[in-house]
Amino acid sequence: MDLVAEIAIWRRRRQARASREQGYLDGVVSTAATVGAGRTSTESLIRHVGEQIADVLQLDSCAFDPGDGPVLATLDGDGVVSYDGRPFDVDRQGLPTGTEIALAVRSGGVARGRFLLVAATRLVRPSREQFRVASALADQVGAALAVSSRP
Repeated sequence: MDLVAEIAIWRRRRQARASREQGYLDGVVSTAATVGAGRTSTESLIRHVGEQIADVLQLDSCAFDPGDGPVLATLDGDGVVSYDGRPFDVDRQGLPTGTEIALAVRSGGVARGRFLLVAATRLVRPSREQFRVASALADQVGAALAVSSRP
């Protein structure tokens, strides 16, 4: 393959990546605007954010759980996945497929629940940026839950 063709392929990949990342950011901004305006019910927002997280991370499912029971895998706000208490190399192994992955929903440092992420039918390797977007979306739900729990 000649140099011009390689550059063209690289450029198309960069454009596709930039377009995906812009879509992720648009989703976060849209969700933040919805939360700020109070235009939707908390249940509807939770459902919408779960769908966005599933889309961003290419998951089979993403469901909100108000509890805090034990799970084998967690995803923290910095995009680090842990499995059985140890860091898990998603770049090499993909997301764990045999268990739910808990993504905490927080507001003001207070846990408000979690999203349980499932990637069981195919191997997915989300980027650190995708994990950060998912965490930011979950925090939008945390903010909405904090507002709705005020007297």
